[in-house]
Amino acid sequence: MKGSTVTSAAEQTLSLTEICTLVAGCIKGTGPDAVVVTPDTELLLTGILDSLTVMKIVAELERSLGIDLPPTFIAAKNFRTPQTLHAAVVDTQHAAVVDTQHAAVVDTQHAAVVDTRHAAVTAAEPPR
Repeated sequence: MKGSTVTSAAEQTLSLTEICTLVAGCIKGTGPDAVVVTPDTELLLTGILDSLTVMKIVAELERSLGIDLPPTFIAAKNFRTPQTLHAAVVDTQHAAVVDTQHAAVVDTQHAAVVDTRHAAVTAAEPPR
C-alpha cells in the first residue's frame, strides 16, 4: 500500500466469485479445516479473519488488480463479508479512475492557460 497510484490495470476488476476465492486462499486451513467462503460469509463476526490475514488479502488484491490501495481501504466495514469487500474494491477503483481523469483535465486546462498567457505576452512584445 504505497498510496493510491493507479496503473493501466485500474479498469480491471475481480468478480465476486474471484473475491471469494482470493479470500479463501488467504485464510489458513486445508482439508477438513478448510473454510468455505461464499459472498455472505461473515468474516469478522466469526473470527475467520485476523489482522495478518487482512493484510494478505490487501496484498493479493493489489497484486491481482495492479493498483495500490489507499490506507483508508483497511477498515472493518470493508471486510465484513466478501460481498462488502467486492463493493469496496469497485468503489475504490472507480474513485481512482475519477481522480486520474480529473487530474488529466486539470493538467490540460493548466496547459491551455499557460499557452494563452504566453501568446499574449509574445504578442505584446515590441518587434526587434
